[in-house]
Amino acid sequence: AVVSTQSTGNKEENISTSNETRYTIGSITKSFTAYLVAKSVNEGKLRWDERLTDAFAKYGVDFSLIGKDRDQTLTIRDAMSHRTGLKTYDWLLVDGRNFSKEYWMTKLLPLFEQEINVRYDFLYNNWLYSLAGYLLELVENISFEDQVRETFFVPLNMTESMFVTDQAYRELSGDQFAMPYKEGANHTLYPLNKSVMEYIGPHNAAGGIVSTASDMAKYMGALLNAYNEVHGSILNGTILRYITEPSIILNGQLGDQVVIGKPDFPVTEKFFGYGMGYIAANY
Repeated sequence: AVVSTQSTGNKEENISTSNETRYTIGSITKSFTAYLVAKSVNEGKLRWDERLTDAFAKYGVDFSLIGKDRDQTLTIRDAMSHRTGLKTYDWLLVDGRNFSKEYWMTKLLPLFEQEINVRYDFLYNNWLYSLAGYLLELVENISFEDQVRETFFVPLNMTESMFVTDQAYRELSGDQFAMPYKEGANHTLYPLNKSVMEYIGPHNAAGGIVSTASDMAKYMGALLNAYNEVHGSILNGTILRYITEPSIILNGQLGDQVVIGKPDFPVTEKFFGYGMGYIAANY
């Protein structure tokens, strides 16, 4: 597969960027996490329909959601496909510096309220991918970050990729990374201090990867090769096809975006489902 790359500028500093400028890739990180979970399932270490409480209990961790019915119901598949119905509390994600990953996942997450019924509808929740990253550390006995490095960064030669918690990220100068922005009232863009991203450390599995256009082109090429079973592919096509298959149908909207409607001409992209780490769409 041939993938071209192109970058545009940094608005705040009026600095031109290049294919080697680092960007926080946000929730694209979830595709890495989903693949690692699927890899553990493929190796017989986890089961998709295993209850979360049982999966953690195997490793001596008491993960118990408030409410008996939820403990008896929620599975790994539910967590990975955003169909748990748990309220999101995303504002807590940037305050990860105050607590350990274990505390966030076993003490705070179990307190989250139920917003909708389990498997009733799609409800995006970053915390469940943070939970998946924590589970992977227990299963593989190495950090989530090192699993990503061993499975993706090293074999795919993604030499410029890292995590927001890495010292290398902290040392990046202003012309080496793209300033993240938050949209405010009247579509005004407000720059986010780079250090804010470091606080999401316990949630690296939900959105902590930093990468470049060139490295992400390598990742995209590896995904396409694996999916199409190109000889010599580094990633597993069977795993990839499984996690891109929809596990839940979207209800016509993804957040504020209408995803089911009249096609646009001449090119259209319409979301219709969510797999595990991937949105399913017609293009």
